[in-house]
Amino acid sequence: MNLSSQNLTVRLAPDSLLGRSQAVGLEYVLALDADRLLSPCWIAAGRELEAKGRPYGGWESRQIAGHSLGHYLSALSGFVEATGSETARKRLDYAVSELGRLQRSDGYIGGVPSAPFDAAFSGTFQVENFSLAGYWVPWYSVHKIYAGLIEAYRRAGNAEALRIVTGMADWAANGLSRMSDADFQRMLVCEHGGMCLAFADLYSITRDERYLELAVRWIHRSVVDPLTAGKDSLQGLHANTQIPKIIGLARLYELTGKTEYRRGVEFFWENVTKKRSYAIGGNSIGEHFGPAGKESLGKDTCETCNTYNMIELGSHVFSWTGSAEVSEFCERALYNHILASQEPDTGAKTYFVSTQPGHFKVYGTVEDSFWCCTGTGMENPERYGKTVWSLDGDALSLLLFAPSTVSAAGWEIEASGDPFRDGTMTLRVMRSETTVPRLRIRQPSWNSAPLSLSSENVVERGGWFEIDGLKAGDSLSITFDPIVRMRTAMGNDSLYSFEYGPFVLAACLGVKGFPGEKGNAASDTVGDHLSLMNWPGIPVPPVIADVRRPADFIAPAGDWKKDGILFETISGAIAGGERLFLKPFHEVHHERYTIYFSAGTGAAGRDERFAASTVDLVKPGEQQSEIEHGMKKAESSTGYIASLDMRWREAAGPDGYISCRMKFDPSRPAELLVAWHDMDGPRPGLKRRFDIVVNGSRIAAVDLVGSGEDRAVDSRFAVPAEVLAGLPAGSGGLVEAEVMFKPAGKRTAAGKILEVRSLRVMD
Repeated sequence: MNLSSQNLTVRLAPDSLLGRSQAVGLEYVLALDADRLLSPCWIAAGRELEAKGRPYGGWESRQIAGHSLGHYLSALSGFVEATGSETARKRLDYAVSELGRLQRSDGYIGGVPSAPFDAAFSGTFQVENFSLAGYWVPWYSVHKIYAGLIEAYRRAGNAEALRIVTGMADWAANGLSRMSDADFQRMLVCEHGGMCLAFADLYSITRDERYLELAVRWIHRSVVDPLTAGKDSLQGLHANTQIPKIIGLARLYELTGKTEYRRGVEFFWENVTKKRSYAIGGNSIGEHFGPAGKESLGKDTCETCNTYNMIELGSHVFSWTGSAEVSEFCERALYNHILASQEPDTGAKTYFVSTQPGHFKVYGTVEDSFWCCTGTGMENPERYGKTVWSLDGDALSLLLFAPSTVSAAGWEIEASGDPFRDGTMTLRVMRSETTVPRLRIRQPSWNSAPLSLSSENVVERGGWFEIDGLKAGDSLSITFDPIVRMRTAMGNDSLYSFEYGPFVLAACLGVKGFPGEKGNAASDTVGDHLSLMNWPGIPVPPVIADVRRPADFIAPAGDWKKDGILFETISGAIAGGERLFLKPFHEVHHERYTIYFSAGTGAAGRDERFAASTVDLVKPGEQQSEIEHGMKKAESSTGYIASLDMRWREAAGPDGYISCRMKFDPSRPAELLVAWHDMDGPRPGLKRRFDIVVNGSRIAAVDLVGSGEDRAVDSRFAVPAEVLAGLPAGSGGLVEAEVMFKPAGKRTAAGKILEVRSLRVMD
């Protein structure tokens, strides 16, 4: 599970759970058009007429263009290593050679022009969390190409890739050398991906000291210093901006041995995995870390990129500690989030994975959904094998109980069987011309008792069974007895999830009120991401049985060998007399579900209160919400209110404004519901006085005076039908209009706006 595992060859059994998913993932990547992914690089180089294809849509037609190409290179490299695919190798070699043709003489190459970098190098630049010199996260975008080329060299042996990426590194080194440390740290406010890791990896390959020095400069001190001091300052931070920074810090520890780096990494790991992760192993809501010890449910939880990166970070922590607990977290995250985030037939990816009871998964389209999570989603399947086996020194660890073969020079071991349906697994030494490493088998917490092993030569140590002296022809049988367990949500002792073995169980709730005319069709949850994420959920009845004894009311159902793992609740366990079918969450697609169950009604959150009437929702200050709604602004600022766990945005002065594109339902009376921070009272010389304008028509003049209470206050504004008249109808008959918040004049402000909803007025 660490870097030494790259010396292993792991092959997943083709007919196994992970093997089938990996094959679908490979098909997905091979179906992508390399020339279309390369197109933004031709455009950025001013050679658009030479491009052999047009760019894909979505993010690949925006300022973040080129990031998907980097993920594509990484994925192809991984599939070469994980499957031996020659088709993947040919596609990789072609893409790398095209990049070589495109590279400027100074070494630069990317899907965006070098203008934002040039501005940063000069020291004259503006910066926000997701903007550098007026460009959307340019270092993040170009980092993916760095990473893809490094992977092409390390995992697929493409020497040209190393030549290209060192040229890119030299371009950056020359430019960054002109920046003061203060300007460098100011630049790091903007999301920049894993640039620290890229330079650390290049140093490990080339031993060029300049790259190590630059990797250290890429440490974002305002984030890392509190972690090394053992201080939790994560609340309100954009989650996946931070995780790659910590992976870079982990690599620097391995290269330098500086204990402060390891201290910061381990503090972050413990904090996120134990205090900020959901049942499925994902983290974040609205892409941000919330308060420690609180599991807030929502439709925009568990950004898939985050979990990709947490598993990567876990591989480093495991290599230092050999911890069974670290391995088990990665098992939870892989089976229940990563595996669940890929559509099983097409390979389409999710961005968020909803934890809102009664909602569903939303998948991307082939042409337009090139989100960050589409990119990491390309890579996830090729990485499965690295999460199953790990070679650390003289110890070979079986981390996940997945049918597979693992080999290195002189030996090979096969793992077969299905622990979760048949209760057994067999390990066989297929050959051993050289000494077989000491075998370590994890003792999983989800088993009813310690594993039963057929060998007498077993030592139990620190959560592992260890066996030495294996040779060709030896076999070992392992007997499992997985049980159904209950897990209590953090911060809510009336909210639960249920698990069988390593699998989180989801109740299948059908397609009632589902998008689309026919329901339960793959196209119903692939497409308009914004509309589908805001689609109303349905009520989920609470559990009235004793949740502490799940085995008493969740019973096996069906033929597991034929139909897979399936459970059913017994009569009287669920309020209203319903009986629910539950299966592993990774098997639930294109239907409603819940993975969280309530033992009572509890207090309804905002999403639940407004679920039936919400047409569209904007969360100001949250990157993805603002991007999907075409947010524009001037003289605007944003921030985070920890007590409410909500972000805000405001605009001030005669030239300030905030605008976004929102959907409305013209078939019903429409309203805007705007949430404000009530603590924000009058400020000297600045009044909260502004107009609300919809589709060019002023619908309200607002004069706010806060009470000083730390709370969100909702105001409703009617949107006259004539304001929406004549707008073209889109999906579901909805229309789209610009909503603008415009300060009334000098020394006035619009905000602090916490949330904006367009509502259909219900009878």
